[in-house]
Amino acid sequence: MNFNRLSKLAVFSTAALVLTAPAWADNSSVSHSCSKPYLPFQFESQKEADEFNDAVLIYKDCIAEFIDEQKAAVERHQQAAGDAAHQWNTFVNYELKSQQPETD
Repeated sequence: MNFNRLSKLAVFSTAALVLTAPAWADNSSVSHSCSKPYLPFQFESQKEADEFNDAVLIYKDCIAEFIDEQKAAVERHQQAAGDAAHQWNTFVNYELKSQQPETD
């Protein structure tokens, strides 16, 4: 296998790793465990309205925390995919290249 073929293989493999990473990174679906507050047809008192408003804020905070956790997981997965691609490129460009006889 000559170096030109190895270079093409490195580019193709890197693209394949990065483009397919979302598909195989985590095939299980994740769902939040936040509880949506019940909105009554009519509030019977100010206390009931205040409790509902508090529950809305708790629900909002729960959803926001879930979203932040998922974004952090995406960043970790993207970093892992990028690291793997870098390791592959280093292997191809330095280790395999050094094993190839030089041609003129």
